[in-house]
Amino acid sequence: MTRGEKEKLEEVYRELMGKEPKKEMFNKTKFLIIPIFLALLFLANLAYAGNPPFRKDIGYHSSTWLFNKEIVFIKRVDHKKSNYGLNPFTNFIKGFANFPEYTTVRTDYYISSMKTDGTDERIIRQFATIGKRFEEKLKPVIVEDGKDIPIEKEICPYTVDCFSKEGLIVFDSSVSLKNADIYIMKTDGFGLKKIAKKARCPRFSSDGTKILYNSGKDGFWIMNADGSNKHKIIDGNVWAIWHSDGKRILFNYIGTKDHYLYMINIDGTGKKRFIKGGVRLSDWSPDGSRFIIGPSMYTSEGKEIWNPFLASRFKNPKKYSIPYNGRFSPDGTKIVGEPGQGWPKGLGNIVILSSDFATIKVLRKNETINIYWRGKR
Repeated sequence: MTRGEKEKLEEVYRELMGKEPKKEMFNKTKFLIIPIFLALLFLANLAYAGNPPFRKDIGYHSSTWLFNKEIVFIKRVDHKKSNYGLNPFTNFIKGFANFPEYTTVRTDYYISSMKTDGTDERIIRQFATIGKRFEEKLKPVIVEDGKDIPIEKEICPYTVDCFSKEGLIVFDSSVSLKNADIYIMKTDGFGLKKIAKKARCPRFSSDGTKILYNSGKDGFWIMNADGSNKHKIIDGNVWAIWHSDGKRILFNYIGTKDHYLYMINIDGTGKKRFIKGGVRLSDWSPDGSRFIIGPSMYTSEGKEIWNPFLASRFKNPKKYSIPYNGRFSPDGTKIVGEPGQGWPKGLGNIVILSSDFATIKVLRKNETINIYWRGKR
């Protein structure tokens, strides 16, 4: 074979096995690139589009006693709508922009009651805020007979207290002092009345004639139950509760190096240092023998009788520390509140602890409900 014939044969071989086959293969596969890309985009989209289109987040807090066998509490329900749909391109853009998965389109606030076994829940009064789009200003309403009645300022109850003998409930309208007002009403929900502005955390005195409340860095104030005769009792950034006799206030300073508790008369006189203990005050027993500071309990003389350390030492039977924001029952035998230090996680959000610290009853837990088809709320 001559050199020319050999070169010609190699050229024919390259055409058959090299250039042309590769070009033909590319022509066949290039049409698959777009479908493959769309398929990958669709699979990535499932991370967002697979979320339920609607969701309800239910939370419970601020429980207190109406009677020995009835508890008043606040229930909050956030109705949420997914911001992601089936369109992979918009989902990709929203995900890249770190857009939230859900927008709250309505929040209902219920002041409700139930028996101490968790049954017979009833709504005393319902309030709500309504919005349709992300970052839209919410519209406040009061709900009466299933109808939304617009109001000028939102009412989002955060803390609640009761005076059972007169059938009264007092509550604040926001977690933020800037927006918080104090309202009073009857235990059937009627007679709603605003009695203080820019005020939070109201507490009835033992005889129900006065209300102690917080005004932020402006200290704690006292007013009559009808909202009259407001006067400052303690100046500065403090936290305070009633003594069971209704004539004195127990308080401590917040955010300072002073870690002592103080006692003061309701007319502002007789301030005395009591004991050392700089955590949140919760409640004083009706008989005046004990009071609660955070997860601990003390005698009226200031002697600590129960704390998380003591609770952890009891393995059989199991003992528990005091619930967070614990409130004594009217007969002083039980404490209602939220699981606190040393409690198992996920136990619940409204619990009752027996006076021997050994028996608990879980009444309510926060929960999330996924909704795949929207019906009536």
